[in-house]
Amino acid sequence: MVNYKHNKATQSYIEHVKKYYSDHSSVYHSCYDGEGDYPANAYRLEIARKICREMNPRPKSILDAGCGDARVLAELATEGFDCQGFDNNELMLELGSKILDKYSLSKDLIYKGDIY
Repeated sequence: MVNYKHNKATQSYIEHVKKYYSDHSSVYHSCYDGEGDYPANAYRLEIARKICREMNPRPKSILDAGCGDARVLAELATEGFDCQGFDNNELMLELGSKILDKYSLSKDLIYKGDIY
């Protein structure tokens, strides 16, 4: 991974996003399974599946930038897509490792990184 120097505003934003997802990582899964008040990620997952299934030609590989707990990546990988993902939040990547294990997928499919 290349380390870029960020300006103060960008670094502040990056830290804010990391903190937000660290603070919410323990309940993040409820956005997929409908246990939460707003299962937004369940809807996003279905949209991602639909798009990937219907694309012609079918994507050869998928990069999940900001993969969070790797749920979308795991679901698409089990449908035969070649997927990798990265996230800048260690807690989300820990959850992602558990999700990948649950799906019998390699933990090497996700790694620490950010879009900057």
